Amino acid sequence: MNNKNKITLALNPTAISILAFSLFAIIFASGYVLTNVTTSSDIQQFLPANSAQQTEQPIDKVSILKAINETNNGLFLLAIKGGDATGRATASKKLRKQILKTKSFVFVNNGKARLPLKDKKILNHYRYLLTDSNDTQQRFTIENLHKALQQRYQELLTPFGSMVKKSLRNDPTAELQNILKNTQASGQPKKSHSVWVSKDTKMALLVAAINVNGMDINQQQTAITQINNAFDKVKTTGLQLLITGPGVFAVQARKKIKADSQRISIMASIAVMLLILLAFRSLWLVVLAGLPLFVAVLSGVLFTHLIFNDLQGITLAFGLTLIGVALDYPVHVFSHLQQNQTVKQSVEKIWTTLRLGVITTCLGFFALTLTSFNGLAQLGVMAISGLLAAALLTRFVIPILTDIKKPAVVTVPTWIQKLSRLKINLNLTSIAVSIAVISTLFVLYPIQWESDLAKLSPVSLEQINIDNKLRQQLQTDDLLNVTVLRGSSADDVLIKTKQLDSFFNSLIKQKYIHAYRAAYQLLPDTKTQLTRQQLLPSTEQLNKRLQQAVVNTAFKASTFQPFIKDIQQSKQLSPLTPESLNGSLYGQQLASLLF
Repeated sequence: MNNKNKITLALNPTAISILAFSLFAIIFASGYVLTNVTTSSDIQQFLPANSAQQTEQPIDKVSILKAINETNNGLFLLAIKGGDATGRATASKKLRKQILKTKSFVFVNNGKARLPLKDKKILNHYRYLLTDSNDTQQRFTIENLHKALQQRYQELLTPFGSMVKKSLRNDPTAELQNILKNTQASGQPKKSHSVWVSKDTKMALLVAAINVNGMDINQQQTAITQINNAFDKVKTTGLQLLITGPGVFAVQARKKIKADSQRISIMASIAVMLLILLAFRSLWLVVLAGLPLFVAVLSGVLFTHLIFNDLQGITLAFGLTLIGVALDYPVHVFSHLQQNQTVKQSVEKIWTTLRLGVITTCLGFFALTLTSFNGLAQLGVMAISGLLAAALLTRFVIPILTDIKKPAVVTVPTWIQKLSRLKINLNLTSIAVSIAVISTLFVLYPIQWESDLAKLSPVSLEQINIDNKLRQQLQTDDLLNVTVLRGSSADDVLIKTKQLDSFFNSLIKQKYIHAYRAAYQLLPDTKTQLTRQQLLPSTEQLNKRLQQAVVNTAFKASTFQPFIKDIQQSKQLSPLTPESLNGSLYGQQLASLLF
């Protein structure tokens, strides 16, 4: 009964309010962090936010790189190896169908070059405004129409004749095929058994894409799981699946960072808690000493996420190290406890000194928040918010918790007292010898400074090699240099990039570059679209020309009435804009080149 009275006296209304508020805050913050916070592995966050030369309107290089990278985040490169050629080809065809059933993927290609339905409708509808023909008027002369019909007839005789037959009535000049061919800066992989294969034909290749919002690692993880599940349904004995792409890198990096951080944190925490237990010989004080550290980490992660809407994995790893100083706060309090003195009195006694230490430490980390490196700014916010939370908890909550369950009398062990009183006499000779030894060690074992940022990546070398190999096999673009043109509008930029067409083609001829990608290759400017539209022939003109163009061919003019109808519909269209391509794979490609 007396014990109950003591607890009642300790927990006065103010103490109860502080405890209730603290408990609610910890539970709410923990729930929010667990359900909303994920780590990012984008190393660009440790590059300056604006590293361009200072001009009137500086170009944000990091934003450009992010825009390019984000459009490729949903791209997955797949390879099936093992088994025989027929088995790999069959598995490739089945895998494509299984992946598309998930509805998460907007595009899966293994050599059949089938576009998503939305893309196909847009390109087919606007094909006469998007065609790269330099002279639309000449394209529909009698002579050129006759040549196009003869070419389509030859294609009908090939093994791919059935595909040509489907589009012949609407598109005898193969405008859609021409558009698709010119949007590819690189070639196509080798084919065998109607699917893409590697150069040595030992792997079947596929490309899959999801419509991802930025670097949504959870969405990437779901997509990878769906790919693996789809492969499990179609694979036969001996077949293996390789997956790579930005999403795979991000998922692997997050997994490794998380695992390493957890392992190191657990090991360090156990070691520190054992040391505290050995020093203070009270399990309750060990729990109380760990509480400010837990709150510091929780607060740091929460505020960093709220301010930046993101948390870099490297920031989390380094932040845990910096926030570790929060463990010192309760240790200082317990170390200053004296006989017949409460923890509250001990806190009040050292609070002025402790508060000064917290403030100076936070001011030091505040400098990080002012840098142009987003990752370092996150590190500063995480450290400051974490240490402030730990200090406040030590000041106001720890004394209350010790009153609830009073620990045994805390006395610093004799061996620690002796160690602290140990005097080391330093004279000129010992200092000189120490400097000489240290200098010799530096000469014999010099520090190897690493300047390669790629070494900071947690992605395994094996996965990087797989990615390089599949990119070479699939002949995907390898963008080594980026040229930026600014304009007053999207149209202005499209016009300027088109003007550089001859220059970049000359670089290709001189073998300075292999290929290039530009926004105008995907979307002509409004003026160009309107000009092409005006040059399209009328129904009467096209009918007359077709009557003469079909002479000495296997076709009849009446066969191409759908073609004539599409031409007239094209004359009524409003020009295609970047906004109207949103949500399509074609628009996703354009977004990396025009923003």
